[in-house]
Amino acid sequence: MAETDWSGACGDGNSAVGSIAALVTAAALETSAQNDFEFIDILGIFYNRESGYFYKPGNPEFYHATTECCYSYNVQTGESEWRYCPDWAKDCPFDLCAYELLLDLVAQVDENPQLRDNTEEVAPYDDEISLDAYCYGDDCANYMLQTESRITPCIRIVPENSSILKPKTLFIVTIQGATIGSGAKCDVQIQDADILNEHCRISYDGENKCYTLSALNGQCCWINDSLIAENELVKLNHADLLQIGNSVLRLHIHRGMNTCVDCEPGIVVMETDEQTNNYQSSSCSSISLEAQRKRELKRLKKEYGIDTYSIACETTTNYNDRASVRRRVVGSDNPYLPVVVETSSTDKHVDSKNKGFKMLSKMGWKSGDGLGRKGDGIKEPINPISNVGTAGLGCSVLKGMSSDDVDPSQLRKRQKWSKARERFSAIEKSESSSNTGNDPRST
Repeated sequence: MAETDWSGACGDGNSAVGSIAALVTAAALETSAQNDFEFIDILGIFYNRESGYFYKPGNPEFYHATTECCYSYNVQTGESEWRYCPDWAKDCPFDLCAYELLLDLVAQVDENPQLRDNTEEVAPYDDEISLDAYCYGDDCANYMLQTESRITPCIRIVPENSSILKPKTLFIVTIQGATIGSGAKCDVQIQDADILNEHCRISYDGENKCYTLSALNGQCCWINDSLIAENELVKLNHADLLQIGNSVLRLHIHRGMNTCVDCEPGIVVMETDEQTNNYQSSSCSSISLEAQRKRELKRLKKEYGIDTYSIACETTTNYNDRASVRRRVVGSDNPYLPVVVETSSTDKHVDSKNKGFKMLSKMGWKSGDGLGRKGDGIKEPINPISNVGTAGLGCSVLKGMSSDDVDPSQLRKRQKWSKARERFSAIEKSESSSNTGNDPRST
């Protein structure tokens, strides 16, 4: 910075005071010019086009219109601090975001001569249009601002540093509030051994229109490295750091429905899906599924101390086959043994297990007695006799033949033979009778 000549400021009266103020203003302008800040007369503040920061004289903080955050440098800690301050530009005559948009449009026109040549002629009175025309006088802009002011913002919680929560995990807390803890009924659930079932509570204060945090049961909670006392309500601001257990959470509170890159649900989910897909594609391309399965099986065997060779040796030498011993000592049922079918015969007495024998015994009959009520019926068994009437012609030779004497298959064959014999005999008789009628010697 060049040295300023203060000698001209010596004097009495108002002229001296005015000259000193002018020198101070000049020195400030020169300093801001060296720092790439330009003074906006209409706004009464400084602006840096490269970084997008606004600066008020006498205020040590720098304001960013897009994020509505104020940045300052802490001399004691040697670090930059930033906080959410939506009312910083409240005294400005128009919106700072609109001013930045106008500067970008003017810069695009200056860089592209074609755009400047294609523009139509502007009427003389149009040059007198001031920046007040771009202020909040527009009905649409007023409606949007009023709508955003009526909408209560949500808190978007994103893990900043946590060994339990996955990166880019997003929790949303509405006006109804939320309970943070490790319990299953908690709205924000963090499975950590150092976190109780209900650790802390986020509530919305309708009177002050802000979110507050309170520690439940005197648990340890830190907000921006400050311990929260028991029964203390702490006001939550944008970009606050909440530390519970081994997790550090970043709180995002934006005006209306606005979001940023770090808390936008679509961007967070997209980045998480991309990381998962990249991990899966890299793992599948570098190693096959079969090799991965063998490697995992080998790792599990090594972890549990399993040796395949030793287990095989123990199985072949020390195994006791109790099923084999039971079959040798007790025996077993064979469902495939041949079944013996008992047949009745006229030469043997009926067994007492026979159903007919049991039925007659219940009716009063005894073995050796005759049939009938008085026991004067037959005592001999009934021999099965073939029915010649239904057997066909030529079966008269089989009359009185018992089924015990002839095999059923042989009986059917003999019936066929007899039928064939009768047919051939009938044919021979007809031929012989026709030949006898045609012989001349018969006359």
